[in-house]
Amino acid sequence: MTTQQFERIIPMEKVLNFRDMGGYKTADGREVKPGLIFRSADLSAMTEKDISLLQSLGITAIFDYRDDHEAEKQPDPVIPSVRNIRVPAINNPAVTSADFEKEMLKQLEQMPLEIMTEMYGKMALNNTSFKALMQLFENQEGTAFLHHCMGGRDRTGVGGALILLTLGVDKETIIADYLISNETLAPMNEQMKERLRPHLSAEKLEEIMENMRLRAEFLEAVFNAIESGYGTFEAYLEQEFGIDAERRAKLQNYYLA
Repeated sequence: MTTQQFERIIPMEKVLNFRDMGGYKTADGREVKPGLIFRSADLSAMTEKDISLLQSLGITAIFDYRDDHEAEKQPDPVIPSVRNIRVPAINNPAVTSADFEKEMLKQLEQMPLEIMTEMYGKMALNNTSFKALMQLFENQEGTAFLHHCMGGRDRTGVGGALILLTLGVDKETIIADYLISNETLAPMNEQMKERLRPHLSAEKLEEIMENMRLRAEFLEAVFNAIESGYGTFEAYLEQEFGIDAERRAKLQNYYLA
């Protein structure tokens, strides 16, 4: 992780992976303005200090990709002057606390590279959550917003990639930003490892933890799905979100310096 990547991480007491998406260079030499677009993991454990810090950042909207079960179990805080918007990016079946460990093991064992890359590719196309995200992105009217899921890695990673692509950041930089989550989520991954340890052999545990690592191939599956379905990112933007060249230029003029 570079010095610049470390600096964009905002330390919270009880929120992981909270970072500013600004500071990245675009193809035309401009730079994404800091302080306008933020991303994070689950917010449900926020302390008063965390909430004060979020408010000080000028964030007026929180966009949540999680499904009903996730949001009911770990709800976002209600913060004065902040809108809460939730549109699930993936709908998962509800899991009761009684079978949570069993279901978690099942899901983790079904996370080989092929399944994850397929999931990412499908997520990028005709997804009502990302349509709502891009609408928020277009209509913030001078204030900052935050988007998040449980870990702020998969669903948030795709949403973040779409935002940065729209602003003209290159794919290599977007992938590097995405992979920061492998470092920022280390405490969560370690906690999960300890939770699974009684149920698995040491070898199987290490295999599962390795499978959880984010890889460039996952985001590349998003880029490939867009290009296969639409030919160009420009066509995708216009047909999926109604963002034509004029609206994209307006977004870039606002979010770039």
